[in-house]
Amino acid sequence: MSHNHYLVQKYKNKVNFGLDEFNTHPDLSFINGIAIFGELVVLKDAQYFIDNNIKFIYPIPSLDSNLFYTKPPKLNIKIRNACNSGLCKVGIFFDSEGTEYGDPHFKWFKSFAMLNALNFTNFFFSHGNRILADSYKKYLKGEEPAITILKYSFFHDFPWFLYNKKAPTKIHIIEHCIKTLEHNRKIQKEKHFLCLNRVSRVSRLLMFAVIASNPKLESKSILTVGNLANSPEPSNPHKFISLNINLKGEKLTGQESNNIPARLQNFLNSYDWNKRKHVLDNFDDKNKALSINLDFHKSTFVNIVTETLQSKETLFFSEKIFKPIYMLQPFILLCSPYSLRELKKLGYKTFDRWWDESYDEEENLISRVLKIEKILKKLSNLTPDELFALTADMEETLIHNYSVLFFEPKQESLDYFNFLTFNTPLESSPVKKVIRPPIKKIKKNSLRII
Repeated sequence: MSHNHYLVQKYKNKVNFGLDEFNTHPDLSFINGIAIFGELVVLKDAQYFIDNNIKFIYPIPSLDSNLFYTKPPKLNIKIRNACNSGLCKVGIFFDSEGTEYGDPHFKWFKSFAMLNALNFTNFFFSHGNRILADSYKKYLKGEEPAITILKYSFFHDFPWFLYNKKAPTKIHIIEHCIKTLEHNRKIQKEKHFLCLNRVSRVSRLLMFAVIASNPKLESKSILTVGNLANSPEPSNPHKFISLNINLKGEKLTGQESNNIPARLQNFLNSYDWNKRKHVLDNFDDKNKALSINLDFHKSTFVNIVTETLQSKETLFFSEKIFKPIYMLQPFILLCSPYSLRELKKLGYKTFDRWWDESYDEEENLISRVLKIEKILKKLSNLTPDELFALTADMEETLIHNYSVLFFEPKQESLDYFNFLTFNTPLESSPVKKVIRPPIKKIKKNSLRII
C-alpha cells in the first residue's frame, strides 16, 4: 500500500467540515474552496454536528490574500460556543499556496482570535509556507500564540497532476515507475533541459532569458514562457520589461536589481512578446497543474523547476517539484533559498554528487540564477552518450525519491490529519518501501560534472 493510499484509507470520511452562511464557498474546483482530497471530507451543516455532539472543523477558505487586510469577521455564537466546549476548531486553509508571511497576517490572527474568544487550541492556519510557523515563533518573542500554524505541503501527498478527479491506483504507481525506468535504461535523451514557465515571475523571466539568449542552451532545451497578461504593464516609454518593479508579487532587493546582467535585461527587452516562439503545448497559457506532459519529461535529461515563489520569507513546494520526481528525472530547483535543504529534511536526495548545489544557499536571487547558469553551461557540453551514462549513475537516487514520494510514511501528514480529525495520539504509518526495481550496476566513482 502506498502512503497516499494509506492516508485515503485511514482518513476517508473522517474530516468533518461544518458549514453555515458565512463559510460556504461556491468554488467547485475545491472542496468548499479548500484544497483537500475529496474522499476524506464529510460536508454538513455545522448545526448537524452541534446537535449530534460530533467534533468538526469550521473551515474558512483563504483563496484570496485580501482576507488578511480586511476587518476580521465575528463568527456565529453557536460556532464560538462549540469551539469553547471542545467540539469545534476554526481553521483557515491556504494549503495550495505559500504566499502569506509577516506581521500583517500575525496581527490579523490575533485580532480574529480575540474577537471570537479563540486560542491556539481551537484556531489554526493551514498553509503551504513551510517556514511560516518558525516566523510566527520569532514574532511572538515568548508570548502565548493566538493560533496554531500547521505546516503542511498538500502537493507532497496529493499532487494535482495525479490526484485530479480520482486517485491513481497502486498498480499504476508501481507500473509507471517500472516503465519509466525501462525507458531511461533504453532510450537516450533528445534534449538536455526542460524548463516550463507560465505565469511571468521575476525568477522565471531570468531563467528564461538565461536559456533563450544562449543559442547553445536553447537548442538543447524544451522551453516555454507565458505571456505578460498577469504582469504589470511596462512603465517606461520603450515598453521594456523592468525586473526592478513588483512583478507578480515578487520584488527584488536593491542589491538584486543592481546585479541583473545587462545581457539578460536586454534580451527580455528585445524579445517579441506578441509573437512568442516559446509556447509549445500551451498556446492559451492555461494552468498545467492538473496535467503532465510525459513526452517532455521522457525526452529531456534534467528538469529546471522554476517554482512559484523565490522570496526568503517563504518556502513553498507546489506540484512542479514533484513532476520530475514522478518521472524519475533529476532536477535543478529555482525556488526560495534553502529549498533543497528542506527537500532533504522530507527525505529526498538531491544531486550534489553530480553538480554544485551551492546555488540553493544563495539568498540573492540573481546570484542564485547565475550559479544555475554555470551548471547548465557545463551540462550542455555533454554528449547524448554521456547524458545516458549520467542517468544510469543517478538511478538509485531517482528510485529513492520516487519511493519517498509514494511509499515512505510521512509523519508530518499523519500529524496534520490527526489534528483535523481530533485524534491526539500520533502514530507512524505501517507503510513500507515496496518498490525497489532492479538497479543497474554502476561504477563506484560517480560521474560528477562540476
